[in-house]
Amino acid sequence: MPFVRTSINRKRGHTHHVHLVVAGGDNELKALAFRDFLRDHPEVAREYESLKRRLFSRDDAGLFVSQQAYAEATGSFIAAVTEQAVAQGYPRTATTP
Repeated sequence: MPFVRTSINRKRGHTHHVHLVVAGGDNELKALAFRDFLRDHPEVAREYESLKRRLFSRDDAGLFVSQQAYAEATGSFIAAVTEQAVAQGYPRTATTP
């Protein structure tokens, strides 16, 4: 079964944004590592939230014209956190403490 991630953004005129990846594949493991790391490190989660809020404010002002522009703006943060998470043994599994 594929890993599915969704989000809702009614301000852009659509209600969902879906990511599909192969279960057990590299993209799934990276997404889970990022998620688990944010859950274990609330200060990093707040930093990510702050970044997203700033970008969303810009988006509302018309400066971000596409989902791609938003993804590019958050990409370096996500990549850095994901790299750190994987280096520390994320994602957590049922057998990982």
